[in-house]
Amino acid sequence: MNQGNRQYKILHSLNAIRVCAEYCVVHCHVALDGHDFLQNGRLASELMSFFFVLSGFMAMHTNMDTDFSTFEAKTNYIYRRLHKVYPTYLIWMIIDIPGYLMQRWEFTNACPLFWVSIASQPIILHAWMGSWRVGTINTVCWYLCTLFWLWFIFPFINIKHLFAARPWASILCLYSISLLCFTLMSDFHQMDVGQLPIMRLCEFMMGCCVAFTLDKPINGWFVLILLLCFFAYCAATYSQPDLWSIEDVPIQCKFWQQIRHQTITLNPTLLHSMFSFVFCLTIHWLAAKENREEVGISMLEWDFFKSLSTFSLEIYLSHFTVAKILVSTFRQCGILNWWSTDTLILACYLIAYVYSKLVSSIMSYLMFSLSLTLPQS
Repeated sequence: MNQGNRQYKILHSLNAIRVCAEYCVVHCHVALDGHDFLQNGRLASELMSFFFVLSGFMAMHTNMDTDFSTFEAKTNYIYRRLHKVYPTYLIWMIIDIPGYLMQRWEFTNACPLFWVSIASQPIILHAWMGSWRVGTINTVCWYLCTLFWLWFIFPFINIKHLFAARPWASILCLYSISLLCFTLMSDFHQMDVGQLPIMRLCEFMMGCCVAFTLDKPINGWFVLILLLCFFAYCAATYSQPDLWSIEDVPIQCKFWQQIRHQTITLNPTLLHSMFSFVFCLTIHWLAAKENREEVGISMLEWDFFKSLSTFSLEIYLSHFTVAKILVSTFRQCGILNWWSTDTLILACYLIAYVYSKLVSSIMSYLMFSLSLTLPQS
């Protein structure tokens, strides 16, 4: 019985597109009063769906031979996930607390539940409890809070038994369920709904299913056509930001009546999973191509992407906090008021890199010290 990871091949092309997608989200969050394409919130929202699909794929791809039938195997997987990610998540959440309290002091004093939320969040990871910006502190942490719960669920679902036989049919079924769930929840706040782990479970499992498809690659031109549809959507929502606004939706697009004659409105921009199937095909195509040791897209093999991927988590979790601290501090002091999107992003990347190196060194020292104190067998 194998309870650990097999020796799987590192797929550098997936790391590269993950780095590119993270840059788009970072750019959208820290851009200063700009109107460039990457500041399009619709693009960033849809890319979050890509991260959930990719996380599911990597969870299954790296544990294809792991036997989760024992409780020990399940807890070992969860421990490895927490050990790798949780310290960084907790550190950046704590760093952001002082600034958040100073910025919203009146609100925090008027809401006792806020303090309960702050104290309990590191334990129950509840950025998804409908309390957006109340207890989430570093607002980008909601993604990791949601993903933690999907990781907790993963070893308890027999993915192979359920989906391995017909992976593409399973992906289509999960895709339909995901769209249906977001449609049914479309009357609620988009951000709160998008943080619910149960709403992201289908995307995660779609990614898991992709791991079973690598032996039968599909035509890359088909993937390219669907990717162009995704970019066309992003271009349309960028050039026409009010496209599909709730108020302007035609009566034909409105759903059933609710209590007090409120109407649920089908708004395409609220469907976070809209392009998750496209992301599944993209991940499949790149992974299958590299898995067969074929020559892939040479640009995705650059060492530049490989280096960035080693501290991409730190970039994601730190960029919002770093940008807010730098801009607020220097503007209040009346100095160095030359910040631009490019300088902020560069500062975020440098600080994330330094942080990753420091934490790596500290952890290595602690492990070495611990090994010296433990009795030798």
